[in-house]
Amino acid sequence: MAAVTGACGHTTGLVGPPGQVAETSTDHYEAGVSTFLILGFGPPEDAGQAGRELLPLIRADATRTGEGSAGKGGRTAAMTEQATTDWRHDGVRVVPGDQLDTNTPQTPGMNRAAAINFARVGAQKLWAGTVTIHAHAKTGAHHHGELESVIYVLRGRARMRWGNQLEFTAEAGPGDFIYVPPFVPHQEINASDTEPLECVLVRSDQEAVVVNLDIPMVEKPETVAWIDPIHKAAGGGEESGTA
Repeated sequence: MAAVTGACGHTTGLVGPPGQVAETSTDHYEAGVSTFLILGFGPPEDAGQAGRELLPLIRADATRTGEGSAGKGGRTAAMTEQATTDWRHDGVRVVPGDQLDTNTPQTPGMNRAAAINFARVGAQKLWAGTVTIHAHAKTGAHHHGELESVIYVLRGRARMRWGNQLEFTAEAGPGDFIYVPPFVPHQEINASDTEPLECVLVRSDQEAVVVNLDIPMVEKPETVAWIDPIHKAAGGGEESGTA
């Protein structure tokens, strides 16, 4: 019926958890439906959470659908689309360092600026920008939901604390990378009392998810050295360093 009517007039109802709704939406899309209306979530915070869970699943299903159709004639359509794309305007983008967008959510003691996002370059799956943490400043305990984050230290000294009581710590300097997995309670600290900490930040989604946490903090966290799981040291051991 969806293929015949285009699911117009609310002729089709999708009810269930995000995974089921995403799968069913993909089935309707393959049947020829091109317009969807998703509603029924409330209060607003529930709607936001539903969107954060549902949209990535729909995107993943759409990607798999496109890959699957390539062997059935979809490859020709994809090549035709590429041939008609204006690569001058929709190709590689170089964003000058002095033209970043500071109109982003800000935290006291920190300055964020967006370089790569959907609004500026059309990025679909990531966000990238810079973060400057003032001398001796630190964030509160928080996590970023399902997002993954990568921090590259340009200048200064970063101290990270993480865990249910922020009981673990590691430091990073210029040239070091920091990886923050989903849902990990953590805190960013500028380890210097006099110099700012300058970093490049990359997130795995466009939305700035920050869940502030009211958790107890241990006084003396345990220092955790990074151990390379791939490259073994010459003596048979493992190389290690600060995160």
